[in-house]
Amino acid sequence: MNHDSLLGTGKRRVLFVLGSGVSLESGAPNVTELTKQILQADNQLLPKWFQKVGGDKEVYAIQQFLKLLIQEFERSGEVANYEDLFSMCQKLYEHEVGMSIDGTIIRFRDYIYRESAHLWRRYTDGGYLEEAPLGALSDKATILIDHCLKAILRSCDEPKGFELILETVMRLGADRVDILTLNHDTLIEAELKKAEIPYTCGFDSGLQQDGDVDFFDETAFVNSNNVRIIKLHGSWNWLRLGKNINANTTLWRWGMPNDEAECWDFLTDRDGERLFDSLLEKSTLTGTTTKTTAYTRGIFGELYMEARKILNQHDRIICSGYGWRDDGFNWMLKEWVESDSTREIFASS
Repeated sequence: MNHDSLLGTGKRRVLFVLGSGVSLESGAPNVTELTKQILQADNQLLPKWFQKVGGDKEVYAIQQFLKLLIQEFERSGEVANYEDLFSMCQKLYEHEVGMSIDGTIIRFRDYIYRESAHLWRRYTDGGYLEEAPLGALSDKATILIDHCLKAILRSCDEPKGFELILETVMRLGADRVDILTLNHDTLIEAELKKAEIPYTCGFDSGLQQDGDVDFFDETAFVNSNNVRIIKLHGSWNWLRLGKNINANTTLWRWGMPNDEAECWDFLTDRDGERLFDSLLEKSTLTGTTTKTTAYTRGIFGELYMEARKILNQHDRIICSGYGWRDDGFNWMLKEWVESDSTREIFASS
């Protein structure tokens, strides 16, 4: 396909939509391999609190629980991946603690409750969420999946195969190109940084830097002269950080450690106050059946709105590596292309 035929006439000219397939050339594992690594996680991937005395038994229980969920999911005839597992665990946790009562999962929940009794029983003896042991097990499973995913993707730092994006930016300028990516890795950021191309993901030191952390500010996407990268599913290097204001108040913000940060386990603001990471809110939006709901919450809700705004500044989309499994995002693209007959979506290998 001729490069010129991919260039739109909209205000920003070219919008790239990237899925996990675009990262394979850089050595990033595919979804199947990620799932396998999580189910077989060793101490290099596991969070520190699973490495305490008895932690190996807890990890084993969680991984057996995930295998039980796989067996139940595959009754549908589909193969379960880490996103499906995260989604089921998240739904079970929110149901068990009363955050979201969903009548459609009652039979599924009751079956899993019975079959996993020997696994969640460890949380009934004064332990974590003792009044909702299945919720405790489900929540610990989401934490394990999230931490393992971050540990795996952290090592993916040698980008390859982004030539079309680089050529397009060089030809049109950073202010004429945008990227919507569903990937948690930071390969595209690394490639643009290496090429000295200015970009923003919404975490800019010039807007919301506070000590070791650059905090999210949606104004980074307004009238930007940079390549705008909207990471709809979050990123492995984002953190939900809290700061105690007083005995009754905690300030929570989404942030990303900057170049000033010497240790990610001990981040401080400009006043030297400790910032701590939330275990309850994950920085990677995963779960094939929970994405639509998650797009209404927190930073993901803000990014979803920014994505819709950016879409309307384009009349050409180039998709690469996207498997079309995100219902919420698919509806966004469907509405975009159907609302104007001049709009087109191209697939790029």
